[in-house]
Amino acid sequence: MFFKILQQHLDPLWNGHCLWADTQKHQLHLFTMHPSGFSFRKTYLFSSSRAPQSCVYNSFGTPYGLHRICEKIGDTVPMHGVFKHRHFTGVICPPSTHKSACGFITTRILRLQGLEIAKNRGYNAQKLCCDTYKRAVYMHGTNLENFIPQPLSQGCILLSNADMLDLFDATYEGDYLYITPPHE
Repeated sequence: MFFKILQQHLDPLWNGHCLWADTQKHQLHLFTMHPSGFSFRKTYLFSSSRAPQSCVYNSFGTPYGLHRICEKIGDTVPMHGVFKHRHFTGVICPPSTHKSACGFITTRILRLQGLEIAKNRGYNAQKLCCDTYKRAVYMHGTNLENFIPQPLSQGCILLSNADMLDLFDATYEGDYLYITPPHE
């Protein structure tokens, strides 16, 4: 299903990367795209939302469908560096040993933009905001990395800090991400 959806939306001459976030297995698969197809590169474990998956604003659920990485943030921030409103605070927060600790956005941010109108971009048929970009949903590192792949976030995709550094360096703005819907 993942490759079929990507092929419907992609420029056939685009030689970038694509990611598939399998929300059932909490695995993020990285592929390189070529005019002749896809080649697998790597798999990362991730955490998604504690709330059920949803594209609706204030649902605190991880959105689904086709997205693009629209912004890469934090390329000079040190490992475990904490962000607030997408800016480095100057604080370094090591991984927590307590799941009840406050979860921080750390190390790097890949900001996401939905590509499917009325699903994860704009407004749905009920006139509710379902826009991943406006919801400020990211892929990012976390101080709760010791608890990945348990549900931890308020909608974001959380990776260990080392994996987030690796993924940040391996991707480009404009790369595609498909997040599996709840029942696929």
